[in-house]
Amino acid sequence: MSTLEQSAGEQRRVAILGSGYTAAVAAEIIHHHPDFKLAVVASRSKAGGRFDWISQDWAVPLHGLPIVIEHPSNIFEDPESWELDAALVTYADAEGAEASETLQANGLRVVDLGGGLRLRDPETRERWYGEDTATDLLASEDVVYGLTELYRDEIREAEVVANPGCYPTASVLGLAPLAREGLIESVQIEAYSGISGAGLGGREKFKDTRGDVVEYGRDGHRHQPEIEQELAALGCHGPVEFRPHVITDVFQGMSLNCNVTLNREAYRDEIETLYQDAYRDEPFVEVVVRPPSMEAVRETNLCRMYVASLDIVKGNKFSVRVVIDNLWKGASSQAVQNLNLMHGLPEETGLPASTLERIAG
Repeated sequence: MSTLEQSAGEQRRVAILGSGYTAAVAAEIIHHHPDFKLAVVASRSKAGGRFDWISQDWAVPLHGLPIVIEHPSNIFEDPESWELDAALVTYADAEGAEASETLQANGLRVVDLGGGLRLRDPETRERWYGEDTATDLLASEDVVYGLTELYRDEIREAEVVANPGCYPTASVLGLAPLAREGLIESVQIEAYSGISGAGLGGREKFKDTRGDVVEYGRDGHRHQPEIEQELAALGCHGPVEFRPHVITDVFQGMSLNCNVTLNREAYRDEIETLYQDAYRDEPFVEVVVRPPSMEAVRETNLCRMYVASLDIVKGNKFSVRVVIDNLWKGASSQAVQNLNLMHGLPEETGLPASTLERIAG
């Protein structure tokens, strides 16, 4: 059913493919959404189980979702029987891209939360995500990169949206105002995430390093070319050093320090004004006057950032601290933000705009 065929007040029926953290968060958001209805959850590994029972082991609580998980073949073989309007695909990489292509071919609007559709260059994509299984879909130009604040107009018309990775979401939002003005000479990104960023096996993987901050990806991280791609699209072609870490006693949340060398000197007030002007009208991006905490954005679609000069008054070195919830703005709630736009809804629909609103809800 297309958006134009949607009658007033009728909920769009949404499928979620996958049974990990991002699927759980997406299901919770869709369940409470006024204009979307969670019609089906599908997973190969968890088919036949109840979604709310499985989620109890994930530390991502789901309430009132006694949905029996379907096998995805049930959806692919007869999509019309499910009367679906849209899908959120949380499968990884090539598997997710293939599923998105199948769903799009059957008339669904799709947001793909895996990495297989994010990178535009075929050689780079194959290096980081394996052999491409969605060549026809990518070649059709139906796929739009889903960083909402940068591609809002394109997302409204998109059939498939490639939802950004969590690190690129925070990094590119934090650097976009400088990149657009051509001010970046080089940047070093020190990134820190909770263990949920490692997926369902994160707790087990880091059980012997509780309380530590563990650097990883020294041989390269798949989010770096994504960050470089989007900064280049904004006009920044300088070197990017990306160093991700896991905070092993934190479950969800993400904090980045983007240390930037500008190609000219600037006053702090000038850069702060640049950021305030860039994000003044954004519903989910806030430029704040003191360093923000991860807890302040937990379980919201907010991105908060703080700009500091490393040269006190005037100089060419600045730091931008950015915090998001990696499972929300870094994944599932941003996917719903995009799905709202794709269906002609205000992008804030169904998404808490603050921690107080989230707690009250």
